[in-house]
Amino acid sequence: MTLINKHLLLGLALVPSCAESMQTLDLISWLNYFRDTPDTTYASIKQTLREQNINPSATTAKEKLTLLHLATIAGSENWVDTLINIGCPIDAKDRVGETALHKAAKRGYITIVRTLVQAGADIHTKNNQGKTALDVVGAPIQLGTLHSELSDLKATKKFLENPPVELPAQSASQPTPSIQSTTLIQAAKLGNALAFEQLLVAGNDPYATDSQGLNAIDHAILNNTWPHLKDAFKRGRQHFINQRRNTYTPLVHKQSKRTYDNEKSEEEWRNEIENYLNARHPKTNMALSFSLSHNFPDLAIRAINQGADLEAPDNEGRTPLIRAAQYGYPTIVKLLLQKGAQVNAQAKNEIDLASDRGGKGRTAIQWALRMTEGATQKGGRYHDEATTVIIINALMTAGADPYIKDCPWQLTALDWTTSNKQDDAFNALIAGREKQLRVGPKKAAPATTPCKNSTTGRHLANNRRSTSTNTDPTTSCQ
Repeated sequence: MTLINKHLLLGLALVPSCAESMQTLDLISWLNYFRDTPDTTYASIKQTLREQNINPSATTAKEKLTLLHLATIAGSENWVDTLINIGCPIDAKDRVGETALHKAAKRGYITIVRTLVQAGADIHTKNNQGKTALDVVGAPIQLGTLHSELSDLKATKKFLENPPVELPAQSASQPTPSIQSTTLIQAAKLGNALAFEQLLVAGNDPYATDSQGLNAIDHAILNNTWPHLKDAFKRGRQHFINQRRNTYTPLVHKQSKRTYDNEKSEEEWRNEIENYLNARHPKTNMALSFSLSHNFPDLAIRAINQGADLEAPDNEGRTPLIRAAQYGYPTIVKLLLQKGAQVNAQAKNEIDLASDRGGKGRTAIQWALRMTEGATQKGGRYHDEATTVIIINALMTAGADPYIKDCPWQLTALDWTTSNKQDDAFNALIAGREKQLRVGPKKAAPATTPCKNSTTGRHLANNRRSTSTNTDPTTSCQ
C-alpha cells in the first residue's frame, strides 16, 4: 500500500458517503496527505475526490476545518486551486471563525492568498475576535508546520492592504470568476497562474500594453507575482511558439553560395583587415565587419576607435552591435554602447528562408540568444549561455527592450529563451527589466525598424492561411 493510499484510507475512515448531509474528516490524516502530495496534478486530484465520494463541504468534527482550510494550512497550492474549482466553500469558517484566507494570511502563504482572493474570497470577513485576514498576518499558528519557502509576510500584508482588483465574494456553486472575464493583466497582478496560462493559450498577447505603457509581465514584476507566473508564462507562450513553427514553411537548409570566406586563411584575413585599417583612406566599416565575422576582436576594437560608423549595416543588414552580440563579444558590446550605438537597432534585411540569413527586425539581444549553444540556429559560431548573460546585462542596462518582436516570426527575446530553454538568459532578461522598471529608464530605447511591409512576412502569412483556417491577428508583417 502506498503512502498516499494509506493516508487516504485513514482520512476517509470517518467519511460515510457523499449522499450524507454531513461528513467528518480526520484532521491529522488529511494534513499528512496534503503535505505528502504537494505536486499532485489537477486531473489526479479531481479523480481522487470523485472516486472517494468526498463532499467538498465536509469538515473535521471538532475544529470544523474544511478540506480547503486543511490544504491551505499544509501549503498545498495545487490542492487549493482544485478544491476551489470543485466548489469547496471558499469563505467557510472554522470553530474560531477563520476562513482559509485567514489561515493563509497568518502563514504568509502569498500564492495561496492571491489564489483565494482571485477566486472571490472576502478579504473583509472577520473571525470570532473581529479580525480580518490582514489583521492576522504573521500571527502565531497553532496547527501544522510553517513552510518558510512558501511564506512572505511582507508581500502578503502589502497585497491584502491594496488588492489589485476588487472582486466580489462568490458562492460555492460559482467558485471562480469566468476565465473570459479576467484580463491577462489582472491575472498577472493577482499572480493567478492558472488564468494567466489559459489566457496565453487562448491567444492573449503578453506584450500588449495598457494606458501606462506597461504589459502583463511588467505588472507581474511590479506586483511581485512574477515568480508564481514564470512557468505558466513559458507553458502558455510555448503554445504560441509551436503554432508559428507548425504553420509556417520549415526552413530548408542549403549550402550557401558564398564560399569565398573559406578560401582565405586566418593570416590572410588578418592581413587584409589590417590593410583596410592602415590605408590612406581606411575602410574602417568594412574592417569592423570582417573583424567581427572572422574572430579578430582586437582589430574590431581598433576599427571602432578609428571612427567606424556604429550604425552602418553590413551586407546582411546587421549593425556592428548586432554582430558583436551575435558572435559573443561582451567587451565589444560594452565598447559600442559606450560610443553611443543604438541598443535596439534591428536587422534590416529580409530573412532568407533557405539559410535563415538576414532576420529582419531582430535585435542584438535576439541574435545573441540565437547564437547561444543549444539554440535552434543552424550553423555558425556559437558561444555559451554565460557569455550571453553578460551581453544581456550590458544591453538591458543600456535600455534594451526585451519585448521587441522580430519579423516575420513575431517572437521576442523572452520567446527565444523560452523556445531554446535558456533559463539563465530568461532570468537575466527579467532581472534587467525589473531594474529598468524600478530604477530606470522605465521606457526602453526606441526600436529602429518596425516589422512593416516584409515580403517574407507576407509569404509566411499566405502560407499559414493556406495551411490553417485560423488567422493570427498578431502578425504585423502583412
